Amino acid sequence: MKPLIIMGGGGHAKVIAESLSLMGLEEAIIGFTALDGSMELFNMPYIGDDSAILEYNKEEICLINAVGSTGRNQFRTKLFKDFHERGFAFANVVHPAAILSKYVTIGVSVQIMAGAIIQSGTRIGDNVIVNTGSRIDHDCIVGNHVHVSPGAILCGSVVVEDEVHIGAGATVIQGITLGRGSIVGAGAVVIKNVLPYTTVVGIPAREVQKRNG
Repeated sequence: MKPLIIMGGGGHAKVIAESLSLMGLEEAIIGFTALDGSMELFNMPYIGDDSAILEYNKEEICLINAVGSTGRNQFRTKLFKDFHERGFAFANVVHPAAILSKYVTIGVSVQIMAGAIIQSGTRIGDNVIVNTGSRIDHDCIVGNHVHVSPGAILCGSVVVEDEVHIGAGATVIQGITLGRGSIVGAGAVVIKNVLPYTTVVGIPAREVQKRNG
């Protein structure tokens, strides 16, 4: 494993840093970046803001996108795209207590947290968070820049398009499609397809907001 730089110093970064430690990669971490220089991430060195990464040889390091996601994932997505397009590599983080079928495929910059379960035939895109205790059943397709929040459940054959946020404890029944940029509120139960850039909440989930992208 190449030396690692953690991008972000907030709560999600703490979870990522501890996951890396449990994966036996603590010694590989060079330090972390954050917009606020007063932030602390355990005892790791603060490197500077994200621009400090440009001082490193992109062939010699890997990045960890540890910026969290609440609602729309715009900043996290932009950060990944900016550095990925510059040729920097991003590492995946899979907590030792996560369970993945050997028939799951995942992209780059994927983070699968403690207690998450991903079943056979599922495909996960790039820059995705599968958060603590979430469950993704068989044959789901999860696009890029998606956040599956803690405790969320995707039943079989769910299609999640790019840039979707699925709130904590939400349930999406089998065969549903969540359109690009949609938001599923915490605790919602989704029983019909969700249009792109639409927010749904409640049991059963109902549309409360439509955006233009």
